[in-house]
Amino acid sequence: MGVSFSAQSGRVETSSGTTFAEWITKRAKYIPLRLTLRERKFLRLLEAGLKVSEYTDKIDILMYGNKTKRIVAQIKELCAILSGLVLASDYKVGQTLFEDRQFEDNEDFYQRIFEIGRRHKIMNPEKMRNEYGKMMFLLQDSQSDDVMSMLNFSLVTPIKTVHSVLESLGVLYILEDEMVAVATKEIVSQGKTRAQIQLEIKQKERAMEYLCKAYATADCPADVIRQCLYSIGDNHAYLRFNRDPCDRMLAYLTGNFAPQRAESDQLSLAIMHGQNGARLSHSHESQFHYVLQTLTLWREMLHEMFKLWHDADSDLLSAKNMYRLKDTGQGLNRVQT
Repeated sequence: MGVSFSAQSGRVETSSGTTFAEWITKRAKYIPLRLTLRERKFLRLLEAGLKVSEYTDKIDILMYGNKTKRIVAQIKELCAILSGLVLASDYKVGQTLFEDRQFEDNEDFYQRIFEIGRRHKIMNPEKMRNEYGKMMFLLQDSQSDDVMSMLNFSLVTPIKTVHSVLESLGVLYILEDEMVAVATKEIVSQGKTRAQIQLEIKQKERAMEYLCKAYATADCPADVIRQCLYSIGDNHAYLRFNRDPCDRMLAYLTGNFAPQRAESDQLSLAIMHGQNGARLSHSHESQFHYVLQTLTLWREMLHEMFKLWHDADSDLLSAKNMYRLKDTGQGLNRVQT
């Protein structure tokens, strides 16, 4: 099932006859929750701690000795660095968390700070290019039974999503309200006057305020609902800027080129090895279907990218599917099947 954004109205349009409520309820299971200001502060501390950590340099090497002990020592060292950074940035918070307490006593804190890093990466793939790999390697090792028994606590917790937050607070039914589509829609400026754009902005703001007031409870304050709606809006923005260009390219391809043969030399998609940088030869028909299949595959991948991130995260951090350190011909690498 797909979703698109009308350039003229900014409406969210679904295909396959599925309602928006059904589509968003299913998709919300994989939409990461937008970080709060407080979480962004912890994210900066996590990135700082990972930058100075030499975890992979000391773990992913061939040497004699007890690897489990080295892993535990490095994990505790990073946790100590994070504890010190939190204490330095906010003494009262740090004192409350760490005074006269062991690492295992702060399991919830460490789980939360690493979950923030994983969630941030899903929402911003271009960020944490070096730190993310180091963090995931550390979390992989922490899932080992031997390491867990020595640490006495776990660093891994499920990623917060719109669905999990709303469900835990008992207000998942908010996604059935038709105003969610209005409050989270993309406002597309193409072909609209300034007055039309301003009207849509006001409609979106009013829908947001209505939902926050109508569904806020003692357990689920308005700020949490607003954060969830903003996260759904982030999902729509991602789809419009990443998946929808593939839809447009597919429309250009099928609308301007015949699949069987070129209608003229100017409309020929044929390529010849060695000409204009081509590395292989394709007839017009072969190239047409090659491009069509490639764009369709990439379009579907982008449409389900959040789900792919979640599945990859689950595979990497699965305690039942540990990696092996192998020399692949390009140095030592972690191999996981």
